Amino acid sequence: RRLNDPCLRTRTIVTDALGDLKAARRNQPGAAAVIVTATNLAGNSYPVSVCPSYDVLAVKELLAQAVGTSPGNLILMMDTSILEDSCVLKDCGIVDDAQISFALHSEAAPKKDASIEPLVQRLQDKNEQSKMAALRALLQLAPDNGDLVDPLLGCLEE
Repeated sequence: RRLNDPCLRTRTIVTDALGDLKAARRNQPGAAAVIVTATNLAGNSYPVSVCPSYDVLAVKELLAQAVGTSPGNLILMMDTSILEDSCVLKDCGIVDDAQISFALHSEAAPKKDASIEPLVQRLQDKNEQSKMAALRALLQLAPDNGDLVDPLLGCLEE
């Protein structure tokens, strides 16, 4: 009711109190809390206290605080499956003492850049001018792209 109060000051106080309550619940979940150990690709482990009714996004928020990143930069995995943000922990099979792994987007495999694919294909052309034009364009578009090492070496061997 207080959130609908016509007084802006009252709504602000109530909103702040609800935010503080939410933060307190995250920091100290209730008695039904379970410990989940999240391990990154480097082998560093972070124990996180969560409620089985949390969704994966809530775990990402807690883990992001521990790791020092934002939840959007995390990819959580259980065995070989990537966990969707909307999945509820108990429905995903995450129970007490569960082991999950995580990766930061920078540690995850980079997505292929579709803009360079046609240029990489042009490196296979027989026409030397076409190859050189593709090389110049790749230098401008993706000077630090590690995915280009093998195609470039193949082009040089021909």
